[in-house]
Amino acid sequence: MKRLILILCGCITIHAAYSQTNEETAREGMAKMAHKDYAGAIAVYTKAIEMSPKDVYAYGKRAEAKNCLQDYNGAIADYSKAIELLPTRAVYYYNRATIKNEMKDYTGAIADASKAISLSPDKEEYYSFRGDNENSAKDYKSAITDFDKAITLKPGDKDIYYLRGVAKYSLKDYTGAIADFTQDMSLNSKDPRSYSFRGNAKFAQQDYAGAIPDFSKAIELNPQSGDDYLFRGESKLRSGDKNGACADFQKSGNLGNAKGREYVEVQCK
Repeated sequence: MKRLILILCGCITIHAAYSQTNEETAREGMAKMAHKDYAGAIAVYTKAIEMSPKDVYAYGKRAEAKNCLQDYNGAIADYSKAIELLPTRAVYYYNRATIKNEMKDYTGAIADASKAISLSPDKEEYYSFRGDNENSAKDYKSAITDFDKAITLKPGDKDIYYLRGVAKYSLKDYTGAIADFTQDMSLNSKDPRSYSFRGNAKFAQQDYAGAIPDFSKAIELNPQSGDDYLFRGESKLRSGDKNGACADFQKSGNLGNAKGREYVEVQCK
């Protein structure tokens, strides 16, 4: 569920004054970041910190550069220092949370997202991000609560419906999941994920005839998905179309799906 990691290298915009960082140094660091010279940017911000050890801006920007170099521990240390110096700035908690997510520390990411929410309760992305981490931590009920809030704040964000659908599917609320995946499709008809998940929800409801078109659409959008060929094959088999099922199992196996190859051996002799 990486969609909600909203901090990308070179794309973080921290709306803050330069603090102790003089304008020339700040511009130099920003230029190096823009040219993806992250090591050079780190050197610039390190020099600024040496000159002004309480420069919050420099710690935040150095953390960003370290994140781009996948120095996650170093980035967390710098965001932690920025938080120590300016504990009321929500974005630093959120930025640190995204790095913890990259490290699969979902509990830590949730804690930081919660702090960011307490400081900025109207930020949709904070709720959706926390919900995504709660999904990863299998706390689906909490995730749904956060996605509900995010949708209230920004109802047109398609990915939130998809993620809430995943949480509902995980709780076996297949009817609710189908509704969310359908809403996601209406906002983004080119994303195969919701078609695949909706097909699986229909399969779980034993609506095999309804599942087949969803898997077919997912395959159309992502022809290399061995899983969707497998799922469609299972639906066809349950619908009595053994020949069609075996063709899908064979295709799934050819795409590297071990279960598809197993089904060919078991079901198609």
